[in-house]
Amino acid sequence: MPLVWTDLDGRGFNRVHLRARAATVFVSTECALSSQYPGRLRRLQDAYFGRRVAFYLVDSHVPDTAARFRAWAVERNINLPLVKDVGTRLADQLGAVRTPEEVVVDRTGTTVYRGAIDDDGVESRVRKRFLCDALDSMLVGRPIRVRVAPLTAAGCLIAHPKREIAVSRGAPTYARDIAPVLNRACVACHRAGEVAPFALEGYAQAKLWAPMIADVTQRRIIPHWKAEPG
Repeated sequence: MPLVWTDLDGRGFNRVHLRARAATVFVSTECALSSQYPGRLRRLQDAYFGRRVAFYLVDSHVPDTAARFRAWAVERNINLPLVKDVGTRLADQLGAVRTPEEVVVDRTGTTVYRGAIDDDGVESRVRKRFLCDALDSMLVGRPIRVRVAPLTAAGCLIAHPKREIAVSRGAPTYARDIAPVLNRACVACHRAGEVAPFALEGYAQAKLWAPMIADVTQRRIIPHWKAEPG
């Protein structure tokens, strides 16, 4: 499948017309970690624009409309081409799985780096700048030492649209089994206007975030308030 996308202003990008290397940053308006990187993204663009690296901000989050994505970027003063990845096609093609995740492609459209921008969401604690190291190596023709850098646990999984599936009699249901757990343990914060970055007030929201819920609870980083000792 050809590597191609179009930003919200209608400007196209594809392998044939590739005049610069591309660094795609996958974000979500509902990912708290994504909102910690605008300043770093602006500085990266300034540092590498003159070296012919084009940065694109990509939103593959299903509920985010183009208008909501643009407003999110404007509020954070991010002046990068904005790409709304409908159906997560571009994320799937480039192998992006979390936000904020960076994928760098060279002049041929070949992926040369994928993963974290750096090693900490809090900029003052950053010790390893994976993306800068990858870009600097690519630009001078040096082998990239770290080609895949794991994202921090605080990153959000990119949710994919799912088909409805038939369930057997007696299987867990949202109304009977899931909603009571969410209402008891999550919805106090995960609702419109509250501190959590996304809502879990209904079936559609719970279905979208189900892989992320499984991920963070299995790794025991949620709930935040230490629901049990340790």
